[in-house]
Amino acid sequence: HAFLKLDGDYVVWAMRNDLNTEDTSEPVVLAQYSKNGKGAMQAYRVVTTSLAYPSFTNTVVAGSRMIIPGPVGKLDGLESKYNAYATLVSFTNDVNVVYLDRKGTAWARRDGAASARYSYPMQEGFYCPSLGDNQLTVGKDYVGWMNCVNIQNPSKENLKNIDTATPWNWLSVWPDEDGVPTMKVAQVLTKATQGLPGVWNAASMAIAYPNPAASSDATAPSVVDLIDPTVAQSAPLAIDGNFTAEYGFTLGASGTCFLRKGKYYFTRLPPSIADRFYIDTNADISKRMNLIGQLVEKESGGSYLELNVLTDAERTALKAICPATAPKKANWDAAVTALATSAVIPSVRNSTAPFEVECKSYFNYIFPSKKARDKWLDLITTNAVPVMASDYVHYAVTSSNGVGYVDAVTTPVATIEIATNKWKSLYQPSKQRAAKLYYDLSGLAALIGDWDELSGYDHITGAKVAWVDAYYVTGCFKWKVQDSMPATTYMPQDHYALVANGSGSGWVTLIENDNPDESVVNPGLPVSMHVIRVKPELYLDGIAVLTDPLNKLSERLTLLYRTPLGDAANDYEFEWKYATPNTDGTLSTDKDSAAWTDKTAPAVQAGLTSIQLGETSAVQDYVNTYYAMRYRAKEGTLAAATVGTGWTDWTDEQLAEGWVQRVLNSVTPFAQRVEDFYSNPSDISFTMLEQIGRPYQGDVALNNDNLSEVGLLELYQTIFNKAESILIAAGGENVDLSKQLILATTRMGEFYSLLGAEAYSDAKNPLIASADGEPTAAGVFCFANQVPTLLDEELALLRGRTSATQFPKLTAAPYFNRLLWNFTKGITEGEVAYVNNYGIRARDGVMDVNCAAAQYPQGHGDAWGHYLSALTGYYRLLRNPYVDWTASMTEMLMDQTAINVDYQDEAKFADAAVKLAQVGL
Repeated sequence: HAFLKLDGDYVVWAMRNDLNTEDTSEPVVLAQYSKNGKGAMQAYRVVTTSLAYPSFTNTVVAGSRMIIPGPVGKLDGLESKYNAYATLVSFTNDVNVVYLDRKGTAWARRDGAASARYSYPMQEGFYCPSLGDNQLTVGKDYVGWMNCVNIQNPSKENLKNIDTATPWNWLSVWPDEDGVPTMKVAQVLTKATQGLPGVWNAASMAIAYPNPAASSDATAPSVVDLIDPTVAQSAPLAIDGNFTAEYGFTLGASGTCFLRKGKYYFTRLPPSIADRFYIDTNADISKRMNLIGQLVEKESGGSYLELNVLTDAERTALKAICPATAPKKANWDAAVTALATSAVIPSVRNSTAPFEVECKSYFNYIFPSKKARDKWLDLITTNAVPVMASDYVHYAVTSSNGVGYVDAVTTPVATIEIATNKWKSLYQPSKQRAAKLYYDLSGLAALIGDWDELSGYDHITGAKVAWVDAYYVTGCFKWKVQDSMPATTYMPQDHYALVANGSGSGWVTLIENDNPDESVVNPGLPVSMHVIRVKPELYLDGIAVLTDPLNKLSERLTLLYRTPLGDAANDYEFEWKYATPNTDGTLSTDKDSAAWTDKTAPAVQAGLTSIQLGETSAVQDYVNTYYAMRYRAKEGTLAAATVGTGWTDWTDEQLAEGWVQRVLNSVTPFAQRVEDFYSNPSDISFTMLEQIGRPYQGDVALNNDNLSEVGLLELYQTIFNKAESILIAAGGENVDLSKQLILATTRMGEFYSLLGAEAYSDAKNPLIASADGEPTAAGVFCFANQVPTLLDEELALLRGRTSATQFPKLTAAPYFNRLLWNFTKGITEGEVAYVNNYGIRARDGVMDVNCAAAQYPQGHGDAWGHYLSALTGYYRLLRNPYVDWTASMTEMLMDQTAINVDYQDEAKFADAAVKLAQVGL
């Protein structure tokens, strides 16, 4: 058996040397070829081994394909039989080296030794001397490779027997550790990083070593878990009709919940779950209360994963939002208790065809009378409809000497439950019938089941008797079900994440795209195996700052350890500390110094993966504060056995901005006021004057629904007033809170300076903008009819109107002593010039004074007054005895990155004074 194959050049492949007999020839292959235009032939002896190939052995690196050796590997349609075992057994039920994927390709999933026997389809031109004219059928019969070494004149059966084929031996070794990407204990892998493979968006991913979840006999835990971190976790919630009334919630601007996309969200939750927890009243009862996870990706750095598992603190917060007086408070608490208690394991998919399994359950029933016996027989022959598993129990009744027997059907005196392989033969007392228990894990219905081997016995003698004389009956209930081999692949409902769970360390192999379900994995996709190592060290990530995504004015802030530990969080102890910057804006990095203070009491707490700020009125939550965290494995846990109980290093310091700064940096002229565009229209105010809005006349309502209704100047002044009252109540002498007030004053000063600059430039330029955008010296001016001359207009734009006219009054809001929007209806007077010069836009097809007021909310002019307002804010701080003004740099959070900044407050103070003087000259 030999063949010629073109592999770059022609190569002769001799298959074997064990079929030659004394009547045929020596094991030699003849190769015919052409040389110098003449035919030639070369004889090659076929040997089993040589100096170059001393044995049927090859070495393979774990995580690689086990390439079938030539020449047998050069033929199509091979069959393989593997005998794989490990040389170093770390898990007694995890010994196989070979992993067969959905395409039949063999992979080395771990270190160890394995052997393989091969058979190949009979080829055209192949001949078996011992068979004579009765040769094997080409393309149909398979021949075991080198399976007749010690057999003279082999038969067809000998030739086709793969079990006697000469084994090819594999030695699998782990790759060089230096080149293998590593995870650490408590690390969660999503996207590809530092050489680790990305699992997040895999079509299918499974753990191939150690202890694949598909191994039905695997008992030791794997060092990693594959989870679905984002799919919705649900809990049942009873709703009779009106959800809000039954559970004590209210809708509206000041309500405790609101509707978005048909689901209820809640306003008083920590930012970590504010947009991930919801109630779906339209869903099935079992899926009404929901929690989802999400991967928050930051291109600027600091991405973090919010797991679909509740922490203890989040569960407490969820229970607290439902009022104690709510009619269904108990239902709410029970649902929250049951919600998202553990990580979601991706669903197992079957990888082999189903097969039938026969199940049995034996029984023994005793009857006091023929009537009871007949009643029981009627039940088991006419009522075979399964009900809920919790409704079933298997009864056996005994009594001595047959005296005092009771009806076994209705009042048993002894009860046992008989367990079988996945199914149970049971008697259901409330419905008085025998039935089968559904195997709810597989969801497969039973095939036809029959009662069998029923026999009647005398209860005194124990002799087998006819049914008419029977007092007890024994038998066996048999049935068949469809079952399947455990799957080797997972399919998540959403995404994958790989968690180093702390139960151990060492090598891990993952298999990608090996799900045989073509609706999940395109059959053309390549199968890949990834090898990583888990190091016995604790992983240290950073701290993420979470603001309420549904409320930009919220005082609440969540500081979250960026790598979620889920239901394993209580296996670790956490320590949090905080520090405020020094007066000059610098920060001590020595966490053991007096500058750093323990955040919690006690300082070390299990499961404290996040902390909530803004829950109380603590002054500390209103100022810029840095936080750091470290953690360790709790004594007595698997993680402690793996990594010890030593602390990690401290995380990098993370900034939690004070409330004033946080609001001012999130509600700006350059960003939308709200981000929920499903429930709110987008803000179409696009000029700075529109954004600044009306003058401050009193504190505005601080709620998210009102953000689009007020100008930034009104909002900032209200926030300033609130922070100032906190500073005064705290007794002053707080440099950090004073910095927040200085920041707000500078931002408002910039608004006033912009208004002043706009009025000043109008006063300096009397030209009228034409339709083509070019300024024109016209015979009319913009505010004709309001003022008599162009000079009066320029003076009003510089310093405001005078009391020369009675109306409008100088004290009337929102324009006060400024020029009004000039819709004074003159045909050839100021209105035309005004509309063109200031670009007034019609709204809904109507052009009137309200259109102009929307674009210029404070009217026009009075540059001097605006600059004076900018200065007034600074002087207000200087006169406030509670404010401690210290010139220094400050800090801000640019997404998740802390950065030192200097807003040049003192320079802007001086600049406003210079501009005021300039306008007054």
